[in-house]
Amino acid sequence: MLPLAEYVEMAAALTDAQLDSLDQVLDQVDLPFGAVDTLSALALRRALRLYASLSPGQRQALVQGSAIPVPEMTPPQRALFLTGLKEEVGRWGQPVPVDSSRWTEGGFALARERLVRTVLNDGGSVYLERVDAPRPGFNIAEEFGKPVAAPPARVDQVRFQFRYGPGEPREVGLVVAPLPALSGRG
Repeated sequence: MLPLAEYVEMAAALTDAQLDSLDQVLDQVDLPFGAVDTLSALALRRALRLYASLSPGQRQALVQGSAIPVPEMTPPQRALFLTGLKEEVGRWGQPVPVDSSRWTEGGFALARERLVRTVLNDGGSVYLERVDAPRPGFNIAEEFGKPVAAPPARVDQVRFQFRYGPGEPREVGLVVAPLPALSGRG
C-alpha cells in the first residue's frame, strides 16, 4: 500500500490527463494486487491537491482532528475547496447547487480509521476489518475465500471531508499505509 504522502505527491505533480491514464501505466508495472488504488486517486484528486496546498501547520491541525475553516484558507486553497466540494456534490447526484453565499461557512477535515487488510481469492478481492472491532470466531477464509499467502496488513482509511452547511459532510476515502503521525488516534 502506498502511503498518503505518495498519493498527495502524485495528485499534485500529475495533470488530470496523466491521472486518467494511471491505470494503463500501472498495467505495465509488476505491482502486487491493490498496491495503488487508482480509482480512489482519481476520485480524490481535488482533495489530495487541496491537502498538498496546506501549510505544515494546517496539515498538523487536520492530523489532530481539527477542520480547516474556509475563511482561514488562502485564496488558492479556497478555490481548490470549492472545486472539490462542487465535484463531490455532483458525484453524489445532488440536484441542489452549492450555495455560494454559505460555502465559506464550511471547512476541510481529515478522518481516519485503523483497519486490517486481507487480500483474498488469489488477489481477486480485499477484505477490510476495523482494528478495534475484530469478530471473535469469524473465519475470513470460510466466509469470503482463501486468503493469499501474504499475511493481513495494518492499513488506514483516510477520508477527506468537505464540510458544508448543515448535515453530513461530503467525503472521499482512500486506503493507505498506516499514518505514523496519527498512530495515537483511532
